[in-house]
Parts: sequence; C-alpha cells; structure tokens
Amino acid sequence: MIRTAALLLLLCTASAASAIVIRHDREDTRYQALGARFPAVGHLGGRVDCTLIAPQWAIGAAHTVEGIGPYDTPPWVVFGGERYDIVKVILHPARVPDTADTAGDLALFKLDRPVRGIAPVPLYEKDDELGKVAILIGHGQTGTGLTGPQGERDNKVRGATNRIDRIDPTSIIFKFETPPDGTDLEGLAGPGDSGGPALLEQDGKLHLLGVGCFSGAPTQETAGRYGTSDHYARVSTRRSWILGTIAADPPPSFQWSAPAKLKDGSWPDTPAGRAAAAFFHAYNAADAKGLETFFADFMVPRPDRSPAIRAGAVLELFATYGPYDLEAWSATGPREIRVLVYSKKTAEWRSVHFGMARGDTPGDAPRVEKMFFQDEEPPR
Repeated sequence: MIRTAALLLLLCTASAASAIVIRHDREDTRYQALGARFPAVGHLGGRVDCTLIAPQWAIGAAHTVEGIGPYDTPPWVVFGGERYDIVKVILHPARVPDTADTAGDLALFKLDRPVRGIAPVPLYEKDDELGKVAILIGHGQTGTGLTGPQGERDNKVRGATNRIDRIDPTSIIFKFETPPDGTDLEGLAGPGDSGGPALLEQDGKLHLLGVGCFSGAPTQETAGRYGTSDHYARVSTRRSWILGTIAADPPPSFQWSAPAKLKDGSWPDTPAGRAAAAFFHAYNAADAKGLETFFADFMVPRPDRSPAIRAGAVLELFATYGPYDLEAWSATGPREIRVLVYSKKTAEWRSVHFGMARGDTPGDAPRVEKMFFQDEEPPR
C-alpha cells in the first residue's frame, strides 16, 4: 500500500507506484479479473487510489494529497476511463501531517461533476469486521509474496482477497498469509496503493470497509511479502463524519490556485492570503516603507528587530533575486499559504511560506508568525 511508518509517499512524487501483490502459485489474470469488477475504485492522479462513495464524492488517504504544492497540478481522478477534476479536498479533523496513523488518514474529494454510470459504494455500518474476507483493489506494479512488488507498474487494476486479522477503533489490519494458508486469491496492497479500498461483498451487496493507509512492514523493501501486514482506516467508526461532511459540504481543508501566473485579486480571501498579497505588493516594488508597514501590520512583533530592520533584510534579498514572478499558491486552511515564485534575475524557482499565529485575545487579527523562503525544483 502505501508507505512504511517512516516513509511518506506523496501523490506527486515519482516513487509513488501502485501495487497489488499476489500469491506466487496463482495466475495473475485471476487477480486482474477480480479487480475489473469494481469500477467504483478510481485511479487518483494516475498513481494511487480512491473509491466513489457518492455521485460527486470519493474517499482516499489524506497523506496522498496533503503534500501537493503550488507548483503541482490540482488532483484529478479517473473513473470508468473518464477524468474528473477534484475541486475540493477535506481532510479528517484528526489528521496529523507526515504521520503513519489510521486515526486521521482520510480525505474526501469532491469532484467537478457527478460520475455517471458507476454506482457509489455504500459505507459499512456494523462493528463485526473481524474475520471477514475483504477484497483489496489497486492499480499497477505487482509482484508475489516471495518477491514483493517489482518491475514497472502496468496500470492494470487488480483485486485480491484477505481475511481481516485484527481490528481496533480506527484500524482494520490484514496479514499476507503464506500458502497454503490464506484465501484462494490471497494478496496485499503494496507500496503506493494508499487510499485503495477494502471492500466487502455480502448477500449480493458491496460495502466499503476501509481505506488503505500504511504498511506494517519494517522497511519499504520488505513490504508486500508473506508475513507482512497492511493497515486500513476503519470506515464504520468514521461513517458519521463522512456522511455528515458530504451533507454539509464545508470549505476545503486546503486550496490551490490555477497553475498560471497570479493576477491582482486572485489571492484567497483569508488572513494568510491577505498577508501574502501585502508582502509581494511591497516586495516587488522594492518599497522600503511598504515593507516596514507590512512587518508592523501583518507580522508578529520581534523585540530584537524593528519593522525597519526587518524591511532592510528583505531589501537585501531583493538585491539578490530582484522582483518575483508570482506563479501559483496553495493554502492549508485560512492561516497557511505557500506561494510559488520565479526570479528572472537568478533564473531560480522559489516558494515563500506564510504561517499565521492565532490572536492573543478573541477578536485579535491573526498575524504572520513564520515566513520563510525555500528553493524549489522547476514545475512539472
């Protein structure tokens, strides 16, 4: 699936390949035939997976999208061979970035339009998952329990079965049994299958049991081999959050601009967006007074450095890089924004990060607590 506890595999990284790892003594075509039966499993960004749970909503793993930056193309998903853009991402409120933890590793994706011709998968609502045989779905690279995932991914959807070995309030856990133990089409998700579903077929009905989060293998090299385990976020205990969120359709957990140069007025109307707009208006004009006003009005004060001194430091930066072309932004909530910029003077891509502190008292306007610059690779 996914990642080991120490390794984060993001949607937009080259290392995020997909895999369903199969028994070494079974034909791969049988796994492909099983996977082809479930068109409600989408291919997210061409790298990982998600599941259609309402006509215009899908669910996947939070860690696959939380690393998307302002230089990355906004996410999209393919269902039934048709591409749908994702217009809103909502992360589970318990999500802690850069962790391997089923407690909050869930994300809801609102699509730009309803998916036609594919039935959404209902959420499982009982608490009797232990011991049931689930169907695990994923795209691409494969291997066997003897070898683990290997070779290049081939973008073929595969399905495997596995009996639920353990559950806890937030997790469903599968173990890859060595034949002759295990199910007839025993298998496990491999590196990169984050967000893929654990499905239950029962009495002619399909249900979503879990969402793939991380591998319990000690290293990435041992993931997907016999004896290793995979951890899925348990859906039955999050059902009320999922359904309530879809019904409420709240603001997104983070946003991004179109992958094009920023225009006046295209900043998000948030505290972080307003601070970023004020900073770049003064910076690109090399306006010492304007920068001093920015530090006085928008930044958390520093007793050791006056707004004038801080403005002078930024002007030294301007002397090196010159004005910045403003390319795009991404925002994680109203208090965080990252802006992609390009320096023609040095022919370098950089990003500028703004993080707002909360007001000391109710009603206080939030101020920028952290602002830093970072070199970036050219946009893909």
